[in-house]
Amino acid sequence: MRASELKLDDLPFLTPSDSVEDAITMMDECKVEHMAVVEKRTLLGIAHENFLMDNIDRPKVDDMYDPKSDQFVYDSTHLFEVVQKMNEHKLSIIPVLSEKDSWFLGSVSLQQLMAVISEMPVVKSPGGIIILEMQLRDYSLSQIAQIVENNSAVLLGAFITRSPEASVIEVTLKINKPNIQPIVQSLERFNYKIVGTFDQGDYTEYLRDRYDSLMNYLNV
Repeated sequence: MRASELKLDDLPFLTPSDSVEDAITMMDECKVEHMAVVEKRTLLGIAHENFLMDNIDRPKVDDMYDPKSDQFVYDSTHLFEVVQKMNEHKLSIIPVLSEKDSWFLGSVSLQQLMAVISEMPVVKSPGGIIILEMQLRDYSLSQIAQIVENNSAVLLGAFITRSPEASVIEVTLKINKPNIQPIVQSLERFNYKIVGTFDQGDYTEYLRDRYDSLMNYLNV
């Protein structure tokens, strides 16, 4: 899925002539901490709620925005790259520009992205989740997949997250069966450390809490 396929007109944008008070109100109503500042279809930058609140006595937004030139994505950008860009800059929204002429098309929020991701087959398909912890040097997706398949199950997907200790990783597995206990036991026999299991209903909330992990997502 590309950014152009997302609904881009749900979120409003700011202009330099908007009042600071109105800008803060709009962010609060949209439940975002950032908002694009646009003038004549040109993206000027991104306004930050905290900065606006610190300057609420000023009448207009004017130049109170972050003008960093790379805080946007093009309409041709893949969904996961959109999430990556948001994570990189710690944004609650990301502006989308036309690759053809760099005109501002709209913005995408984290909430919208998570709603789209939660509808993906690897997330929505019935099944269970197993989280492993291991040394990076011990990671072998092929071995893990074989253990899952030996239990007459299918590994639908996996993604990796780093722990504060750089050499340790967490591997989150999505299995096509809700009864994952036999697979857990098999993994333990191979000395894999199980740090968590989830049922289908918990999976979307887990992703919301760890959305930056999607950057290391692997579709198996």
